[in-house]
Amino acid sequence: MDVQQFDRNISLSDLLAAVPLIKVQSALTAMLGSRWGILDTSGQLLLGKGAKTRHDTMALPLYLEINIVGKLAVNGGRREQLMSASTWLGIVLSDAHRYLMMAELHRETVQSSDDLLRHQQQILQDAEERHRELIAQLETHLLHLKQVQQDVIADTDKA
Repeated sequence: MDVQQFDRNISLSDLLAAVPLIKVQSALTAMLGSRWGILDTSGQLLLGKGAKTRHDTMALPLYLEINIVGKLAVNGGRREQLMSASTWLGIVLSDAHRYLMMAELHRETVQSSDDLLRHQQQILQDAEERHRELIAQLETHLLHLKQVQQDVIADTDKA
């Protein structure tokens, strides 16, 4: 298995695709109100109604392990609410990351098992083909021996 496959950077949009978005939206709206947004590292809005840049816009980075994958922004509200929502969303994103890694591991395991089975099947088919060839050679050899035996018996009877 390719260890680098699991070490790759997963985008925030990939992570969000692995979570139940309606539930995430409902939870964030309950925590922060209606003017929140999840933005990727380039500032593109990925989810939410959007927290437009205003004097009261607050944003916190969203981490996946030690990497910043985006930010959660809100217009108005209290910083404590934003911190709680950001922490909760970080947990959700970490779970999504684990899910994606496990899904990839499962896919690679199944692929590896399938490749191994195909290889073993090919070895078996090759062995069966060699076996058939040996049987054919043996039958030819036996026919030849029977012919020689009959010739010897015929020569013995003549003598």
